[in-house]
Amino acid sequence: MGVFDTFKDKFGLIEEDEENIVEQEKETEVSPKKRDSEGKSSGSKLSFVICKPEKFDESLSIGNHLLDKKVVVLNLESTTKESSRRIIDFLAGVSFALRGQVKKVSVATYIIVPSNSDISGEQLEELESGSMFL
Repeated sequence: MGVFDTFKDKFGLIEEDEENIVEQEKETEVSPKKRDSEGKSSGSKLSFVICKPEKFDESLSIGNHLLDKKVVVLNLESTTKESSRRIIDFLAGVSFALRGQVKKVSVATYIIVPSNSDISGEQLEELESGSMFL
């Protein structure tokens, strides 16, 4: 009861109906919405792209494959040491921004996995041994 209501009550300016009115707050239940998560795919077919860039300028098109949620197998055998470092730095940044992973398979070969997939264990061992056909 506010100051003005107290004043009205003291001088009898409030009718009985107004005194008995109780304001009820409207309660609304809101259930949280389920988000479509970009979790790991289960059972869906992964799309692989094998890339063998020769210079850093080609890394943008490789980054676009990652944006398309494709697994990139990166072969840096034909690049210079400086170009390889720049390409890996750029693609590691793209992968990080997309919540993906970069895994080294051999000396000059990397696999870059987007957030919707995961390659580990036996699959990674097969890639390292060269027995997995892409």
